[in-house]
Amino acid sequence: MKLLSIILSIAVSASLDSTSMWIGNQTDLHLEATIEQGEQIQFPLASEQLPQGIELIEQSAIDTVRDGNQLKLRQDWTITSFQDSLYYIEPFVFVSQGDSIPTNGMALNIIQPFIIDSADNAITDIKKIATPSFPTKYLLIDLAILLLLIGLGFAAYYFISKHKWKQNKAENKKADIPLRPADEEALERLQQIKEDKIWQQGKEKQYYSEITDVLREYISRVFEIGSVEMTSDEILRNLKQPLKGEEDTLKQLKDVFSLADLVKFAKFRATPEENEKTVREATDFVNNTKYRIVRENPEKEENTESNEPNNQQS
Repeated sequence: MKLLSIILSIAVSASLDSTSMWIGNQTDLHLEATIEQGEQIQFPLASEQLPQGIELIEQSAIDTVRDGNQLKLRQDWTITSFQDSLYYIEPFVFVSQGDSIPTNGMALNIIQPFIIDSADNAITDIKKIATPSFPTKYLLIDLAILLLLIGLGFAAYYFISKHKWKQNKAENKKADIPLRPADEEALERLQQIKEDKIWQQGKEKQYYSEITDVLREYISRVFEIGSVEMTSDEILRNLKQPLKGEEDTLKQLKDVFSLADLVKFAKFRATPEENEKTVREATDFVNNTKYRIVRENPEKEENTESNEPNNQQS
């Protein structure tokens, strides 16, 4: 299948991976040229060389391999055909310095592997448009499912709305209940913590968490800062200005938070004396700062101020 044509120092050739294949399959066609170093050669163009009926699928770049003083050039074409026939591929023509150098010619047989019965595949008239039967049964089932889903949707909406109404009613009722003074509530809770002494049951972490929770809520109400969500250091920084001149009170709170953080986060074991001292210092902090609570009941403060002149006159 491979015939070499040699003109001067140039040799060219063409070859097929397969000379026979089924219709629609692909095979590779290889073009090769051997030239001396320094010479130039032009490869053939597929559009000009392939016969009608054979199509080019892919064409590779020209690959160059050096062999001593010679250069071996190669290009691969992937071809196919969709017509069953025996094709003759004429010699490919390379061009070098104006001279044409042909390769060998080749034959490619394209085979139709299927037997086509012309009688079964004869052209017939177009059939009339068929009218499908009306699927009453399935329509009723779909309608029942749709009504069921709508009913479930209304039921869910009713129960959710009713639940939200009850929840809002409970919240409004709760909002109507006046808040107890912050100091009374804090001191009562601290007294209960002091009496429970859950640290004696090994619940030191819970003990200190309850104390600091009371202080955070108290500070939030009295000093109007978001202490519930703050760290201990953030609370102390925000209290520096409100407690300016009351360094002892601020230090008292710092001692409580510092020991509580050690117990809660560093697995520190406090002594019984430290446990009792902590709740005592928390109580002292509330007592030392509760004078600020007048801001929570401005009406009471106004009434007190308005009655003072009358008392003086009497």
